[in-house]
Amino acid sequence: MKDQYKIHLVYETYSGLDMKLLEFMNSSDELLKVIQGIQVYDLETPTNQEIADTIGLDRFPAIIVTNDKEVVLETQELEDIRSFFNDIVQ
Repeated sequence: MKDQYKIHLVYETYSGLDMKLLEFMNSSDELLKVIQGIQVYDLETPTNQEIADTIGLDRFPAIIVTNDKEVVLETQELEDIRSFFNDIVQ
């Protein structure tokens, strides 16, 4: 069985990137099997800002992919997410 992943999106200014990530996740049954969901963190919420500070994020939007153990990818680019998951599900 393949690992399960979660996508975490941290942003300062809303850009619709969450919808693009959701659209990508829903684009194939294979992706839906490996991506458990997308968690969105708006930095206007103080607790979300604390989370970003704690893990050392300083460039936004930040897209972080985790499995059940660790961070496996940190990027600002949707294309990196596509490449990462397309390699997994092919």
